[in-house]
Amino acid sequence: VTPNTGGIMKHRISRPFTFILVLLAMNLMGTALAATKEDFVGKWKGDGTFVSAGETDQLSVIMVLKIDGDELSGTVDIGTSAPTSISGTVENSVFIFDWPNPDPANPDCANWDVTGRATLNETHHIMELKVNGIFCGPSGGNPGSFEGLLYKQTNPSGILFLLLLN
Repeated sequence: VTPNTGGIMKHRISRPFTFILVLLAMNLMGTALAATKEDFVGKWKGDGTFVSAGETDQLSVIMVLKIDGDELSGTVDIGTSAPTSISGTVENSVFIFDWPNPDPANPDCANWDVTGRATLNETHHIMELKVNGIFCGPSGGNPGSFEGLLYKQTNPSGILFLLLLN
């Protein structure tokens, strides 16, 4: 007597085939983890913590990046400061950039030396931003650091396009 399966046939996947599927999935996951400069392009918003001279501030961040030849360039606005132009390169999935001195004529900024690093999560929609160095402060500057998470913003024209398709 054959049991009634309602017309559904049960298929069993062979072990070698399963092993190949697992290897293929692992390879695709590894590929998805590597970030290119194209993955950093766009508008990013988030919050972070700035620490300098024993003081801590929570600050909002907006970063806009575009491809400029072999580099990324754009602007960063941390807190209430005016947007600062930055440019840098992506090496081993890390965006590395110098942060230019915002006020070179100011004696409190005489020792300014600030660099930044940004990495993306596996979906490339969350950015971890770290900025470190000597910031403006008494006697030419103070060591400081900023760490925050930024989230890729949805392209409004892309949403409009999807709405028009429906």
